[in-house]
Amino acid sequence: MPDIQDAYPTAVFNEINLDCLDKWAQYKGFKLLAILFENDARIIDKYDGIRARIFAAIMDITQSWEIGVTAPVPNNTSDKPKIVPTMFLIYNLTSTNNELLLTRKVWSSMAITFCVTPLDLPCPNFVFTIKGFTQYANESVLEMVQSAWLNNDITQGTADIITEIPEGEREGMLVAIHSFLRSVWIERLDTKDSGDSSNPRYNIYANGTFIPKDDLWMKLRHYLASRPYSLYLQGKGTTEIAPYNCSICHSVDHPRGLCPFPKIEGWNGLLSRISQEARRLI
Repeated sequence: MPDIQDAYPTAVFNEINLDCLDKWAQYKGFKLLAILFENDARIIDKYDGIRARIFAAIMDITQSWEIGVTAPVPNNTSDKPKIVPTMFLIYNLTSTNNELLLTRKVWSSMAITFCVTPLDLPCPNFVFTIKGFTQYANESVLEMVQSAWLNNDITQGTADIITEIPEGEREGMLVAIHSFLRSVWIERLDTKDSGDSSNPRYNIYANGTFIPKDDLWMKLRHYLASRPYSLYLQGKGTTEIAPYNCSICHSVDHPRGLCPFPKIEGWNGLLSRISQEARRLI
């Protein structure tokens, strides 16, 4: 299944009550998050119905009557429907059922579609996108980024980033950062501007599991996005950190029209099932 990329490591926990997270940690068995594709999840009054549909889906998948599903408790300061929490907790799973749910990651039926993830989410792989290069030049863009990320300026810059980390941990963090930088890859989005003119964008990815600290990933992403990126005869590109919010899967690295999930065989997450009330929240 394709990965769903968040804007930053803790984005999934936006606007959830912190006491709720503490209580979730105490629930029995293996625990996973169910992150809803449906925009109805942004409507708090529909939480009970969504929880029931997730529960029915998980029981059907695992054939277990012992599992539980609970809805999030929104932060009391949240008054904006677009930023209420949209993840639900699946708990009291066995080790076998935990692995079963994670193997497929995204579960789609005519009743509900959701992604399952562990509570301890790794840092995202998506770093930023580069726009402004009008020719299709995948190899050139990758070589440009690799050259930028592996030069002496970046090495010094990343060393400066970890100065606040305890001295005994710095060497390990430098190794982790260098592994992250060397893991870079790109994917081209064949986007178009008005008038149907091609204007491809290049998504930059690196293996987020190498970075063990959320704040370190944030500082590193900000630093890398601020660096200059230019191609011979094409000039300087422009970076964007979270350019999209796909209204199907809510990933930040592609628009709805380029979402990969509806193209997967067996996909049942039909957009026609989004209510008019939820559609206004997209």
